[in-house]
Amino acid sequence: MKRATLILCVCVLCPIWSFASHSPEKIRTKDFSVYVRNGDRGLQFKMGMEKEVSNSPDWYSYRLGKIEQEETSTEDFDVQKIELITENDVQKLSCNLTHKLLPLNVSIYFSGYGKTGTVTQYVTLENTGNHPIHLENISSIAGVFPADSYEYTYMSSSWSNERRLHTFPLSNEPFSILSKCGRSSNEYSPWLCVKNVNRDIYYIVQLAWSGNWYLKLYQDKSRLLHLIMGEYFDNGFLVLLPGEKVELPQTAISAAYGSIDYAANNLHRYQRDFLLKKQPDNLPLLVQFNSWFPLQQTVTAENLLPYIDKAHELGCESFTIDAGWFTKKSWDREAGDWQTNRKTFPNGLGPIANYVHSKGMKFGLWFELESLGDQSDMLKQHPDWCLQYKGKPVMTGNRAHLDYSKPEVFQWALEQFGKMYAECEGIDWVKLDYNISIGSNFETSDGIKTGKSLRNHILAYYNWLDTLQAHYPNLFIENCSSGAMRLDLGIARHTHTSFISDETTPNPSLGMAWSATLEYLPRAVNHWVVGMGNHYAVIDQSLPKEYWDFMFKVPMNGQYGISSKILEWEPDLWQCALDNIKLYKRIRSIIADADCYHLTPQPDYVDPQGWVAIQYVDPDSGNSVLMAYRTRCIEQDYTAKLQALDPSGRYKVSIDGVYQKTYKGEDLMKKGLRLSLDNEYRACVIELYKQ
Repeated sequence: MKRATLILCVCVLCPIWSFASHSPEKIRTKDFSVYVRNGDRGLQFKMGMEKEVSNSPDWYSYRLGKIEQEETSTEDFDVQKIELITENDVQKLSCNLTHKLLPLNVSIYFSGYGKTGTVTQYVTLENTGNHPIHLENISSIAGVFPADSYEYTYMSSSWSNERRLHTFPLSNEPFSILSKCGRSSNEYSPWLCVKNVNRDIYYIVQLAWSGNWYLKLYQDKSRLLHLIMGEYFDNGFLVLLPGEKVELPQTAISAAYGSIDYAANNLHRYQRDFLLKKQPDNLPLLVQFNSWFPLQQTVTAENLLPYIDKAHELGCESFTIDAGWFTKKSWDREAGDWQTNRKTFPNGLGPIANYVHSKGMKFGLWFELESLGDQSDMLKQHPDWCLQYKGKPVMTGNRAHLDYSKPEVFQWALEQFGKMYAECEGIDWVKLDYNISIGSNFETSDGIKTGKSLRNHILAYYNWLDTLQAHYPNLFIENCSSGAMRLDLGIARHTHTSFISDETTPNPSLGMAWSATLEYLPRAVNHWVVGMGNHYAVIDQSLPKEYWDFMFKVPMNGQYGISSKILEWEPDLWQCALDNIKLYKRIRSIIADADCYHLTPQPDYVDPQGWVAIQYVDPDSGNSVLMAYRTRCIEQDYTAKLQALDPSGRYKVSIDGVYQKTYKGEDLMKKGLRLSLDNEYRACVIELYKQ
């Protein structure tokens, strides 16, 4: 794969020495700190591991971006106020600045979250004058780190090929990404890890934004490392109107010595304790059945009933009808006309939903409420409700994109869900899909480029998700976007879980589970058992039972679902499914909010080789689960050196539910736990309960 490059004009930020007269303010969470002061050249900052920055004489200006075509930093502003306050378990540091020449106020905000080791950062801009101000590439984060040797890791992403890791040494050439497809993770995940090779420090940054964005990583002439990340505005620029105030997307950053997992787990703890929605009614991670892969758009009231019966017999706890329930000819081209197809569902969806509920399962329904198909009545009636360019709705393929910043669209979307909620006499789980890459070129209905059309929609959509949750407090919201083409901290904050890929074949699914659990808390990611190939919901029943077992254990690394032709399963395959669902229900409480340790490298998506081992540690109980997979390799045995156990504690160890013995935590970490699987493509689950 070619490495992405984008050349931006960025000013060089040189260290500013510590003879300034103002005392610094500081936030610290765990071992990660941010210092800020009013120095001799305006606002100055430094961030990093506490012992690295506390005694460092180096201070830096904050690179902001282009303002009125000029590269700008905090040296161009006067500091009005620096304020540090603590609210509950959050430290908040705000820095208010006024431009020396322009009527522009800028505020930079840092927040430290408890003992998570995570700091968030964002910027607001306010035009206090009488004329518009032109802005480009304003940074949400502009980190500067000491001169040293670095390597970086990023995740490429494409349909059915999400979140592949790539690691390179940082050379004299900058590494840059410009993501302007309209979906945050359509080409790359808005996530980056940078390792200080000599100090063994891992920095991870995530952008909480569901639209377009940019990133640049480079070393200047003095070898200082610069990490710049932020929103990419429509058409490449933003016009800040008189009196207007804009808040840019938030970033989250953390760092740790010794392992990428240590830094990632800091971000997991921030997600768990401060960011992500809790499960409705404090439910566990539900085992779902979804109709898409076995039935696709042929779904009918008649052919659903046996699937509902069988899903209940399997132990599924939620049953979702996916796309096709409203379809006359083509589900994607008719999106927007949210009326149940009365030919396939003569009595509507109510009897089906009631039947699901009678089986003790939650009822789920699929929508794609942000786009209109080109054959929909809605697009013919309301083209003005869509994002615009050159006087027309912006189209991608056969889809137009609604604009939720329009109050009538916002209300219409609530009404469509409410209408179906009433017809179904209750919806417990909603899968919200988003199958459109809308790009980055937009105008107002008057043909004016303000740079804010997509961002206004995204902010309104976040608000819509929260409003939906407020109207239906027990509703579980699943995010989907052609798999995971829009999965980021921004959308994760307003939903309960996200589908990680439309690719459900076991081999790539294992690789995606590895990277998804590096980026997100396990309960925030969702995947399914389907079949032997992409969009092929048939399991080859001539294969050994142990291979079926491997298949069923791959999606256990988070929310667990099934979307397969279960009516065709023979008794042995059925029993394998029952055993694995029972196992998942036993371990899901440990996995859901766990710290994650990737004991082996990310496996290849097409031809994984060797063993793959991912360990989950419940931070409250200390109990742990190890998922171990033998892929293509001759090594029958593997010794897993476990992480984050209590060295003096004792752990009762079971493999696939069979008790082995009780081990001392120190031995499990230093000597390791020896595992053996007698063939390729086999898996086992190890449970460790602290005594």
